Amino acid sequence: MNYTEETIRNLKKTHDGWSLITGASSGIGKGIVCELAAQKFDLIFVARSEDALEGPSHKGMSRHGIRTRVVAMDLVRNKAPRELHSRV
Repeated sequence: MNYTEETIRNLKKTHDGWSLITGASSGIGKGIVCELAAQKFDLIFVARSEDALEGPSHKGMSRHGIRTRVVAMDLVRNKAPRELHSRV
């Protein structure tokens, strides 16, 4: 599916609740976090480094009035998907 900027800005109108973002500590994942936080999605951050997830950029999510959860996990491991599912 090809998302336009307007579609991305209006995600909250069609999808409500929690969003899980993998690779949330940097790059595209971090950009997605910022966009979804601005749209008032509650967020679950997943990345290998808990320190990066707990950093200032994610602590600032409280200014958006959203709930957040942090899951430090290497998703390459065989049992990681099942473990992540049980944790969230």
